[in-house]
Amino acid sequence: MLKQFLKFIKYYGKNRSIKIFLFICISVLAGCLEFIGIGLVYPFLIMVIKPNSSINLFSNFGNGLSQLVLIGFLIVLMFVFKNILMICTYLQNKFVISWKNDINEMLMKFYLYAPYKKLYADTNSEKVYNLTVLSSLTLETFVLRTLVFITNGIIIFLVLTLLLIKFSLIALFTIILVAVCLYCLNKFFKKRTELLAPKMLEFSLKNNNQVIENVKNLKEIRIFSAEKFFLDKFLNIQRENNNVIFKNSFFAAIPPYMVEMLLVMALIVIAGFITYQNINDSSKIIASYGLILAVIFRIAPSLNRIQVAMNHMNSSKEMIKKMNEEYEKNNFDKFSVKSLGNEEFIKIV
Repeated sequence: MLKQFLKFIKYYGKNRSIKIFLFICISVLAGCLEFIGIGLVYPFLIMVIKPNSSINLFSNFGNGLSQLVLIGFLIVLMFVFKNILMICTYLQNKFVISWKNDINEMLMKFYLYAPYKKLYADTNSEKVYNLTVLSSLTLETFVLRTLVFITNGIIIFLVLTLLLIKFSLIALFTIILVAVCLYCLNKFFKKRTELLAPKMLEFSLKNNNQVIENVKNLKEIRIFSAEKFFLDKFLNIQRENNNVIFKNSFFAAIPPYMVEMLLVMALIVIAGFITYQNINDSSKIIASYGLILAVIFRIAPSLNRIQVAMNHMNSSKEMIKKMNEEYEKNNFDKFSVKSLGNEEFIKIV
């Protein structure tokens, strides 16, 4: 999948690599702010439980109450700036729409100006499908989901680093356990979505072709009283197409609930070890619980997004493959409206 993604960026993403890199950099910065914000939760809770205590890092900022207020303010500040950055990353939706427009412009220019030999290599229904369905779904279900996977993966990595620093052995054991479970979970669903991927492309094309055939030949269908035949044909393809879409949606909806169960299991395992290690210090136990809950609270939605993104990527990999094949087949990199137009004019003359 990575190979197809990089190929797509090379073919269709000219002059967009810098923007993609910028989105990744924003995600790294947001992850660092979250790392600091969650890291400050532990000393904040310690000082709430023990107001007279002092944190070495903030010892120059007055007494315990002043330090408590400062740490609380920093936590709020980190998450405010982090969320502002994350809102900026959602501008990638606008970025994708602009990208989609440019791809459709490229395709339409090719269909309008291409030599006749290339022009009739695809049927009209395939051209319509490429313009209205394929380019849109490829960007939204594969390219955009890949960016979601990367950005959320960076955030999870940075947050887990904090957990490893504070509870190294316990966290490492739990992370390995959860990672193995997620790997098995992903492998199970990947196998099913990979089986559905070619069917989704196949039935989507069939459905598109049938709609165009029925609409294009409405007059002839009425003349030959073939309404029932074409209606049945259309409904059969619709049922098959919708059935495949339902199965894909079903397999995409299950993983978030499985991830939630795994995170609860991880929470119980870590909490048990922390209670055992700090049995005589209730303040450390409570502060540690608070830190773990903050980490789990932040990781849960990101893990769900990653799992959903992976399912979408698995189910739409045939689409990005077809988009890349279209580029290679039609030599878009060598295509020029002016040169092809002149070439056609000379041939006609």
